[in-house]
Amino acid sequence: ESVAGWAMLEKWNSGGSLPSVLFLVTTLAFTWKFVAIVEMLIVSPGKGTFEDVSLKGHVALLSFMMVVFNYKVVMAFRHCHNIQMTQVCLNAIPVALMFAILIVWTYSTLGSSIEMLEEQKDQKKLAMYQKLRIVAGIGALGAGLCGALQILDPTVADNKLWG
Repeated sequence: ESVAGWAMLEKWNSGGSLPSVLFLVTTLAFTWKFVAIVEMLIVSPGKGTFEDVSLKGHVALLSFMMVVFNYKVVMAFRHCHNIQMTQVCLNAIPVALMFAILIVWTYSTLGSSIEMLEEQKDQKKLAMYQKLRIVAGIGALGAGLCGALQILDPTVADNKLWG
């Protein structure tokens, strides 16, 4: 999602028109990430449906969506309105905190599910959940790196690089 978002903003800023395909890919990738987080919270022990996710889960996910929206707006107008780095960081910090909270929460949920599957001796599901934990970890590290690269983009200050 972060790579697609960066490519979309790069194309938009250099060409002047919003690339529809990249916008669609970015939007679908964000939606997929959001659904994946919800799914990981649903598979926690004792949960089974979207309605079973606690009010705390719904509030956390809604808060995450709101801070991400604000961050995306700032990042979209960062180049053309010369938004200062302080403002960018002030809008990025809540996103990073909420993302970290959701990652820790989903990891603890996956850990609880893995412990439950170890007790039940269900090796097939256990192997799948362990792989899911590895993939989620790699995805979280990649998203953090891409987010940091977006925030610290050195081309923002140099107008000559804009085409």
